[in-house]
Amino acid sequence: MRSSTLAKCFLTLAGVLLLLWLGELPAHPGPVLSGAQGAFVDSLVEVRSRYGAFKGGARIWGNGVGRKIAFTFDDGPNYQTTPRLLDHLDAYGIKATFFINSRRAHPFGLGSAKSYQALLETHRRGHMLGNHTHAHPNLRTIPAAKQKVQIELTDRLIRRVTGADGYLFSPPYGAMSQYASRLLRKRGTTVVMWNIGSEDDKFFNVSKVLNAVMAKLERQGGGIVLMHDTHFWTIEAVPPVVQAVRVESCVNLARGEEPYEVVGLDYFWHKRGGRPAPRSLEARRRWRQKRAALVRLCNGRPKVGLPAFIRGESS
Repeated sequence: MRSSTLAKCFLTLAGVLLLLWLGELPAHPGPVLSGAQGAFVDSLVEVRSRYGAFKGGARIWGNGVGRKIAFTFDDGPNYQTTPRLLDHLDAYGIKATFFINSRRAHPFGLGSAKSYQALLETHRRGHMLGNHTHAHPNLRTIPAAKQKVQIELTDRLIRRVTGADGYLFSPPYGAMSQYASRLLRKRGTTVVMWNIGSEDDKFFNVSKVLNAVMAKLERQGGGIVLMHDTHFWTIEAVPPVVQAVRVESCVNLARGEEPYEVVGLDYFWHKRGGRPAPRSLEARRRWRQKRAALVRLCNGRPKVGLPAFIRGESS
């Protein structure tokens, strides 16, 4: 009798937690400024506009855009690594896109509650959140019903954190099923791939991740960089990667060529059946300011390129 009562209590508690997880909690009101209670970095209207701008887009690959670089990070959040990455990105003034697995950020879990707070902080600092499924399965190997659940759970988490519907999706392993493609297209979601892999699931130290990124960047000329904010070595590779990109930019300027520019995924986005929209006057003005600042920075440095091994020109 006692065991039956305990079982009923357990089931009741599990049901309550499930209802909370499936969306009964109110959405996070928006990114709050530290030290200023009730103040917002962006209004909810602005946040929804920024996310809604990706609705109905064609699949993004990152190829053929010139010297433009967008940083993306998969598989997080992780309370042990993501916060340090946020500090690195802030130090260089970079906004990235984080493709998250919602199982890592349950607000009532033991470790996942800390990661949930890291996710809130990621949003507060102005980075974009994208869907990378709930538990990182290969979508081609699971039934359609499970694919739908995997996508919907993370959509709900993004909506809870940002207050906005998200329209960015990156498939685990780059594997898209026909069902997932139809479902995401119906929802207006833009599927994001990549053309510059960091190999940080293969190489477990900073120097090899740096070499992999810069060698591919040299060959591709620019594009979408895929990294993971769950690896310590990846987090510590970000500063040298950014610094190496700046060195190459200075060399390009000395040659009379365009430097690299770190951009968001919006630079690569275009509607299905359409072409990328021209950059706004404000975006071009900001880039001219960044370019002028880079010129001043480069004038104080020797015009020496990266070592050949970092550029992938020798073994």
